[in-house]
Amino acid sequence: MRPTRQSILTFMGQTEYRPMRIRDLSRALKVRQDAYRDFRRLVVEMVDDGELVELRRKRYGLPGKGGFVTGQVCGHRGGFGFVSVESDDPDVYIAEKAMARALHGDTVMVRVLGRRRGLNPEGEIVKVLERSKEPIIGAFHRRGKNRYVLPDDGRIHQTILIDPQDDAGAAPGQKVVVGDTSWSSNQRYPSGKITDVLGYPDDPDLDILSLIRQYDLPLDFSALVLAEAEQIPETVPDDMIADRLDLRTHRIFTIDPATARDFDDAVSIEQLPDHAYRLGVHIADVSAYVPEGSLIDREANYRGTSVYLVDRVLPMLPHRLTNRICSLNPGVDRLTVSVIMEIKADGEVRSYVIRESIIHSKRRLTYEEAHTLIDTGPDDDPVVRDLRLLQNLSRMLLEKRLAQGGFDFDLPEPVVVLDKNGKPTDIHLSERLDSHRLVEECMLMANQVVARHLALQDVPAIYRIHPKPTGEKLTNLLTTLIGFGYTLSPADVTHPKKLQQFLASIQGHDDYRIINTLIVRAMQKAQYAVENIGHYGLAFETYTHFTSPIRRYPDLLIHRLLRIYAAGIPATDQLDQMERSLHKAAAISSRREKISEEAERESIKIKQAEFMEDKVGQEFDGVVSGVISAGVFVELTDTLTDGLIPVAAMEDDYYIFDKDRKQLVGKRTRLVLGLGANVRVRLLRADRRLRQIDFALIKADWRKQSAAETREMKKRTPESKNHRNKSKRAPGRRRKRR
Repeated sequence: MRPTRQSILTFMGQTEYRPMRIRDLSRALKVRQDAYRDFRRLVVEMVDDGELVELRRKRYGLPGKGGFVTGQVCGHRGGFGFVSVESDDPDVYIAEKAMARALHGDTVMVRVLGRRRGLNPEGEIVKVLERSKEPIIGAFHRRGKNRYVLPDDGRIHQTILIDPQDDAGAAPGQKVVVGDTSWSSNQRYPSGKITDVLGYPDDPDLDILSLIRQYDLPLDFSALVLAEAEQIPETVPDDMIADRLDLRTHRIFTIDPATARDFDDAVSIEQLPDHAYRLGVHIADVSAYVPEGSLIDREANYRGTSVYLVDRVLPMLPHRLTNRICSLNPGVDRLTVSVIMEIKADGEVRSYVIRESIIHSKRRLTYEEAHTLIDTGPDDDPVVRDLRLLQNLSRMLLEKRLAQGGFDFDLPEPVVVLDKNGKPTDIHLSERLDSHRLVEECMLMANQVVARHLALQDVPAIYRIHPKPTGEKLTNLLTTLIGFGYTLSPADVTHPKKLQQFLASIQGHDDYRIINTLIVRAMQKAQYAVENIGHYGLAFETYTHFTSPIRRYPDLLIHRLLRIYAAGIPATDQLDQMERSLHKAAAISSRREKISEEAERESIKIKQAEFMEDKVGQEFDGVVSGVISAGVFVELTDTLTDGLIPVAAMEDDYYIFDKDRKQLVGKRTRLVLGLGANVRVRLLRADRRLRQIDFALIKADWRKQSAAETREMKKRTPESKNHRNKSKRAPGRRRKRR
């Protein structure tokens, strides 16, 4: 017998299997003597690939057995890290000395050593399976003959050595991009190659450009893609109008942000005699211009989504399509896909039509203009009457959605105002108007109708899914809420309606905002998938993304599927092939969405830190938004800027970190500082390069820990785990230098 990888994995996966030496394994699998050398080589290759792990005394087993797991490293500025595993198991804590030669983002194999009392399980990295492909951005330096890069990302705390022939001509102090990192057993530090020189730290736009390179975001379109876009006519040819539903005489208009340059959705509405509504949602028909397999299509698939950074947009499609040909600008004919729904007074859709169409938008409104027109617009203006009908409908749809258990997290976001040079001049909180809700509810309804339409046909499609909260995040949420005085069961959280009712019951309380934030953090990420499991956050059994094909690739795919299925359901083998293709596209889009969201958040942090750089020494009001062993995170009330109060700067006491309750407890005073506490802080430092802000605590809403809480915490948090302030370090101990 000549075993294959699969046969070896199947054999080792049996319940009764116990780790064996290679020779014993070959006998069990009845490997012929003349094939033994190839068999040994195969086992070694499987170990190198992470499929098998070498245990003690040269025995072999599966990574998931015997206390081994695989996952991705998330580094920490303190030198330690966590490895996130694919299952719902908690992340594995990796002490600095157990990080081996792994860097942030690497895929590794971990030996789990056991669970620290009341904390995450602890492990040690035994093998790096795959180096992260993400580039490292940092500052280039020279010291004597040595060339090295200090990474901007604090999660990578190692110095990267650069060979002289790989420095790309960089000058000391310049920002560079490092790739091809490696770290062999005979190297004290990792090494890499400089692939690009970005410029000096004070160069305009360098901070955001560094971020773009860090996340490997596509910046420009290739000449071939742009040339293909140039071949598309700007006006709609007559042959593209045939067989389309002609809605050019209908009163259709767009409502978008004041800064928007592309408009991919428009609405129309009529009041029917029986008090029902005829709602039309008209979406730019990008699929009519971007055929499957074209250069533009392949580029859009790779990008997955448009990325909205604080100072620019990195579009999914070339500007010729995004801002002109596909954009539903007023006063011009545009190709669309329309979902026209008749909605009863109770919010139920009694009928719908999905058709390729052509529209001629009558008006372009901003959210602010629409809001003003609803409140004070003239009654004889037909658009004003439509807006008020839309408001009535949207309110009814929102009430129905909330009654079913859907969430309506109304959390403000920071809006950064930049001058012409990209320098932040102001940060204020976003305002959610009735016109925002109006558009949101219309789009939610259209997305839901399209999803149901596809599901009823039992054909392959991409759905927008949102799993229920489970695992460690759910447990941590329930424990943290106890600290606020709220006792919930897992059923209260995993059922959206019960959780929504809980939030409604505490609305108006001082801790309402922080609890909203905690619940959002505890939820799993929404994603794209071929298998429909429903959308927990919206309380929808079936949902998809259809309304933004200019900026989201899954929406473009849904448009294509609607056209394909309208012409007739393909044969079974074609459907199977389509399903495999959609699986791949859903995975790519989910991954690209996650990257873009992280980059968008980081771009705001950069500008927030830059905005604070000249305010060192000033005092601000804030609220505790997070607690870790190293200190307390504070979110400033006026700008939502996040910063850290290092526990080392809190010199009045020793502070014990209560991980379960997310709070610090003074060992001597038993004073508690936890999530949601109001604080007054002084700015100590702001560094846009590291995206870090540090505060000093001026005053806080301390509370006294009860005797019962003290006894309960001591059971969960051993005294040996207490966090001592660095200012109180035991005599004779020297701080470790990095």
